[in-house]
Amino acid sequence: MLGVNCDGLCMIKEDDKFIMYEYAYSQIESVGVDVCEKLLTLSLSRSLPPDTHKCFVFQTPSAAEIGALIQSYCPGLGNSKPSAAVGPQDQRRTRTVTNEDRSRLYHNVVQCRAGLLESGLLLKTSDTVNAFLRNTLRRISKNRIEKIMAAEETKGFPHTYWAFNKYPINQPLSRITEGDEATNNAIAIAMFSSLLTYAGLISNNCK
Repeated sequence: MLGVNCDGLCMIKEDDKFIMYEYAYSQIESVGVDVCEKLLTLSLSRSLPPDTHKCFVFQTPSAAEIGALIQSYCPGLGNSKPSAAVGPQDQRRTRTVTNEDRSRLYHNVVQCRAGLLESGLLLKTSDTVNAFLRNTLRRISKNRIEKIMAAEETKGFPHTYWAFNKYPINQPLSRITEGDEATNNAIAIAMFSSLLTYAGLISNNCK
């Protein structure tokens, strides 16, 4: 399996989720996407050791989405655009996102968060638990961060509650009312760690 995260890419064994190879974005020369053939091609830097395999090709229906995700983390990999031979459906899927789109999507996110808060299902987290949810997807200025945090704090849930996290958690994010509480909480925590492992953010040995 291919894992994509904010630091780079990794190759993961499907059976035990063991990370076989890891490559930072600085080690990747280009990313190519062929929508018609559903191919994703990764070309590594020629500066890597001679015995390093320099090219990987993956066939997947999600090639365009994976290429776009990689480019969102590392805009310098500009070759991750779909090939010219794409149909109308693929053109719609890869169209440029406008400021109006971003504004509408942000409004939808805020409305969804408000609905979750009103439901009373969310659990507040402690800032002392593994620096919980302190990392954001993009690096922005300190003043901008402070404005966002002030604007998005709602009912005691700060901006950091909704931010990107690449560390395991020690408590679930929501209340689980059915079944045994301790068992359900353990399952929720394990599922979160499995998502991080699948994304290549933690190793399969991380607790």
